[in-house]
Amino acid sequence: MQVASSGSLSAGFQAMPGIGKVDLEWNDQEVNYVDFLGFNLYRYRYDSVLTNRHYVSGTGYVYDTVWMPVDSIQLNDGAPTQDTLFTDFDVVPGERYYYYYKILSTSLTENSPSKTVSCVPYSSIRGDANGSFAVDVADVIAVVSHMTGQEPKPFIFDAADVNGDGVIDVLDIVGIINIILHPDEQQTAIYTIEDGILYVNTPVALGGVQFVLGASQIEVLDALKGFEIIDQTLPDGRRLFMAYSMSGREVAAGKQALLRIGNATIDDIALSDPRGHNVIALKGGEVGLYEVEGAGAQIMKAFPNPFSDEITLQYVTSNGGRTELRMRDITGRLVHATVLPQRQAGHYSYTWRAAGMPKGIYMVTLYIDDIPSHTIKVVLK
Repeated sequence: MQVASSGSLSAGFQAMPGIGKVDLEWNDQEVNYVDFLGFNLYRYRYDSVLTNRHYVSGTGYVYDTVWMPVDSIQLNDGAPTQDTLFTDFDVVPGERYYYYYKILSTSLTENSPSKTVSCVPYSSIRGDANGSFAVDVADVIAVVSHMTGQEPKPFIFDAADVNGDGVIDVLDIVGIINIILHPDEQQTAIYTIEDGILYVNTPVALGGVQFVLGASQIEVLDALKGFEIIDQTLPDGRRLFMAYSMSGREVAAGKQALLRIGNATIDDIALSDPRGHNVIALKGGEVGLYEVEGAGAQIMKAFPNPFSDEITLQYVTSNGGRTELRMRDITGRLVHATVLPQRQAGHYSYTWRAAGMPKGIYMVTLYIDDIPSHTIKVVLK
């Protein structure tokens, strides 16, 4: 019997971003074929490449820049995996990764590739070396394990490098201990870029913000009106933007639109509360379901996010299949699941009451007929 094309059965394939990791999940229909041996998983990135050198009058020789797949690797070294869950720890927060799989038959031949999915793994708060979204003794042990060559996973280098010197050493251990001893000074805000607008979702009011970004034009929005502004071009061509208030103005707590930046990226960010305490900035990740056809449903909005007791999830379905919401903590453990009422296609909402749950990041996945369709990140504060 021929192994069916994985492309025809991979609509449930998805990549779910975590802190310093990417969780991959797909359906298990392929394992029912008699010559099925396992899955081979592949990953690649896109990067800019100079190509097509040509002469331009008045300028000289120039190159065209194109985006091409780079760093293509097989994730499962050695034997193929027969599981339909895989976690990729060898990732850099903020980078977008692309994934696909192939079925390996008993004749050791691969079939055509599955659909490709992608996502951007999250970074973490300063001191959170193990990606648990909490700073405690486990992070001290993770740093010691890294220093002694034990390669703990996950290990978030940027978060462990508390003093920002590019080296993991005893100074970072001291820094983590100081964070544990003075937790009240550590507040975390989440920033995102949505439709060209830079948002900051902060649990406390902000007295000042600072960004380094690659934008030629920006527009200051209402939340920063009345602030003193510093806006200048750096020697490397990037832009430094700083806003602070000499009159006691604040950016209110909650999700605030600060700047219209178009398609620019944020290279560096610093936030301060009105008392001069740093507010840690955590980049909001992206869930990618690129090229996945017939997803069937999508979570359109989650509010408030971050939330303290309950959160409302607005979702849309394109069919009347069995719809279920599953909530997992940052380790992937299932903490809540609910089967939603059977309904026709349309827009609906569900309120999740998370009283008594530990604070941190949770991944909410919408399933249609037991196939994962869409995942978002929510933060319980």
